[in-house]
Formats: sequence, structure tokens, C-alpha cells
Amino acid sequence: MRTGWLILMGLASGAAHAVSYDCAKAKTPQEKAICANPNLSAADDELGAAYRDLLAAAPAEMKIEIRADQRAWLVGDLRRCKPDTPPQTGVMETCLLADREERAKELRKRFVKQGGVTFVWQSVNLGGERDGDGYLNASWPAAISTAPEWQAWNKAMEAATLRVASTGGTPPTDWKGVPFDDMDIDVVGSLGPMSPDLVTASLVSDWYGHGAAHPNQNILQFNWLLKEGRELRGEDVLRAKSGWQAALYKRCDADLHRQLDQDGKSYQDWIRPDEVARTLRAIVANPENWQLDQSGLKIVFGKYTVAPYCCTPEPVAISWDELKPLLRPDFAIPK
Repeated sequence: MRTGWLILMGLASGAAHAVSYDCAKAKTPQEKAICANPNLSAADDELGAAYRDLLAAAPAEMKIEIRADQRAWLVGDLRRCKPDTPPQTGVMETCLLADREERAKELRKRFVKQGGVTFVWQSVNLGGERDGDGYLNASWPAAISTAPEWQAWNKAMEAATLRVASTGGTPPTDWKGVPFDDMDIDVVGSLGPMSPDLVTASLVSDWYGHGAAHPNQNILQFNWLLKEGRELRGEDVLRAKSGWQAALYKRCDADLHRQLDQDGKSYQDWIRPDEVARTLRAIVANPENWQLDQSGLKIVFGKYTVAPYCCTPEPVAISWDELKPLLRPDFAIPK
């Protein structure tokens, strides 16, 4: 995702439909295409309306960032949707239409109220100024609240996003420290269920090395204990000394055999079986791989973690009823 905020709303003086600039002054091929195409013009109008609504709803301290974000998106849009050489009828127009429809939907979702708190999606957009450059685009939810516990959550959420955007090694302390010169990195954060103390979110980073056939992926489930001001630990959910690590391993191993075994061969044969077992034990024991909701606990697997790219398994879902013998009695199930 490439985000930005430069929509100059007005009525077109030389066309029968409204667009985001004066069609009499349209100069670029993209501007002329939007003025000439009613469907494109309508999509441009909807994008402008979504932007205005978001800007009106945003706190004063976020308006500068929102405008800068849309400017950056527009630059990226012009870079993506170029006139074709040789010309191919409709290709640029199709790109412009898809970009505007997707962007308008994204802007409409920028503010979400959940659990009595309003969240807005923050974003960072770096690189990509020239063709062939790497880029880093990241977005994540932040709470609009001055309460200390939510301020701590915001800080930790951004740090987690920075961590998942880093493709290896020690995560940097700021966004400009993320190495992306030869990669394209897209990070998307989303909110999950909440309880009075537990706030859940998911972060997914897809990153391409230039020339790669498939993206690599980092996934992080950000489960945060609001009152304690820290990330969730396994024994906040499951009783210590209950053998929960072994139980989760056994359950996930059985499910992965069901999903991935083929032609009489075990999924563990793709890599050395002892290595797969060690990897799986580490995955199930780490709450950064846990999605928690009212139905139960899901163990999430990123691409290449336990299988080849084409065989990435679905999350293993374990109900709270199944986990009941292992659960802490004071654990509040998120809704």
C-alpha cells in the first residue's frame, strides 16, 4: 500500500462530471483520462469524498500527517499507472480505476471504534522515488486516547510493526533504519477481538527481494495486556506446569499431518524431521503466533515456516472447550 493525501476538491469547468481538479487545465495523460472517462471521474469523486470525511473526523494533530499521506499516495499512483509504450488501450485507465476504488475503501476504514476506543491507522511510506527502487509501506492501528495505558499500547504497537517490517537481524530503532534498498516491503496491521484487559492485533509483512518469484512473509500476532502494559505470555492463558506446550505441539502436529501429508509422505520429510519438530515446538509456544477470539486459540503459520510456499498450512484452530483442562481459571476470553 502506498498512501498520501493530495486531493484538490472542486468542480470541473470543462466536463459534465466533477473531478478533483479543473479539467480545462488537465495536462498529464492520467488527468486527461480521468476527465474523459465517466467511471474514472466517479471513482475520483468517491475518493475525494472519502478523503474529506476522514480529514473532518481526524484529530487536529493528525491532519498534517493525513495530508502528507495522500500526497505520497498520489505520487505512487502516477508512478504505477503510466501510459503504456506502445500504447495499450484501456490499460492505464484500468489501473487508475482500480487504484481509486481500493484507496477509497481503505480511507473509509481508517477510523474504527471498538471496545469504547476509537482507532486510526498510522502509516509510513519510504522509498520508491525512482523506478526499480525498493520501498517500505506500513500501516498499523493506533488508539486515539490520552490514557497512559493506551499511550503505552500505541508505542508498543508501532515497535511491533517496525519489528515485523525488518526482514532479519536486529530490528532498528526507527523506520529509516529498516533496510529496503533491494526489496519491496508491505506491512498491514489489523485489530482483533478485545477483553477488558487484552487487546489483540495482527501484523502481516509481505516482502519481495527484487527478482524473487514469491514473497517472503513475516506474521506477528500482537496480544497486549493493557493493565500490565506488556505482551501476552503463554502462562497468562494456560496454567503453568500443565504441559500445555506439549499438548499444543501434539494437536498442531496431528493437524499438519492431516493438511500436508501427501502420497504416504509426512510433511516433516520436506526438511529434516528433527528440525521441523524443533520449529513447530517454538511456534506453538510463542503467543506471537496465537490468534485469540471467542471461539478459541488459533496457531498461525507464516510462509516457509513448516512447509514450502505452495503448501503453507491453514491456522490450527483449538476451541476453548478443548483447552479447558489447561486454561487458567482467571483468563478472560476476548469477545
